[in-house]
Amino acid sequence: MSTLVECVPNFSEGRDKAKVDAIVEAMKINGVYLLDREMDADHNRCVITLVGERDAIQEAAIRGVGRASELIDLTKHQGAHPRMGAADVVPFIPIDGVTIEDCVAMAQHVGTEIWQRFQIPVYLYEAAARTPERTNLENIRRGQFEGIRDEIATNPARLRAPQWWVRENFSSPTTYF
Repeated sequence: MSTLVECVPNFSEGRDKAKVDAIVEAMKINGVYLLDREMDADHNRCVITLVGERDAIQEAAIRGVGRASELIDLTKHQGAHPRMGAADVVPFIPIDGVTIEDCVAMAQHVGTEIWQRFQIPVYLYEAAARTPERTNLENIRRGQFEGIRDEIATNPARLRAPQWWVRENFSSPTTYF
């Protein structure tokens, strides 16, 4: 059966077109199509909109997060938008042949792969949250990058296992890995 999933990763870079180009290039995979890309200098954030088959879109998201982590230094990042990582959110939206449950499973898979390949902690939220306090993205973002960096420095055990940060997103009537 054919599947179609939208993925709208938000990256903490909205001023350097070359970095955004490199992230988009990393996500070029057969079966994944770029629908849109927007850069916002004030927020220092870009939003990439992709659509593709279930397996291909997951790999594209993983590669995009990996490339962003190589290019974006949050210790030098300034912008109006709250952020937790180089890849701030990576929502999966079911379009055809997939359900919200499928997208939650995709978020879990992508989060696991990001941790295994890059040792980047990932937080699942909204429909994919594993605990009630992680349902609301604002709760996770409290303290932003600096807060989580300081907490990890004082409590390195927090990184023993991934804390999922990939969101299953549906902003239309039907909810940022």
